[in-house]
Amino acid sequence: MRYSNFGFELLGHAIAAAAGLPYAEPLTRRIAHPLGLERFHHPATPYHLGPDALTGTTRRGRPRRPWAGEALGPAGGIRASIADMARLLTARRRRQTRRARG
Repeated sequence: MRYSNFGFELLGHAIAAAAGLPYAEPLTRRIAHPLGLERFHHPATPYHLGPDALTGTTRRGRPRRPWAGEALGPAGGIRASIADMARLLTARRRRQTRRARG
C-alpha cells in the first residue's frame, strides 16, 4: 500500500460529487459542525486564508505562496486551530477505541 495525495484528492471530491456539493460543504456539515470545531476550514483559494495563516518560506528564507486550493483539500489543505485539531484527534481516537471493542 502507498500513500497518494492524488488518491485522497480524488476520493474527497468523489464523495463531494456523490453528495452533490462542493468539498467544503460535507467537511463542514459532517465533521466541523458536529464536533463544534470553530476554526476548522478548507481555504479554496489563498484569499480564503485568514490574516493569521502561517505561510512557508524557501530554503533561502523567501516567503512562499500559501498552499491552498479546491483540489488540495482532501489531501491536507485543511486549516484549523490547535484546539480544534485536538478536538478532532480526540474524537477520532474515541471512534477507534469503540471499533476495537467491537
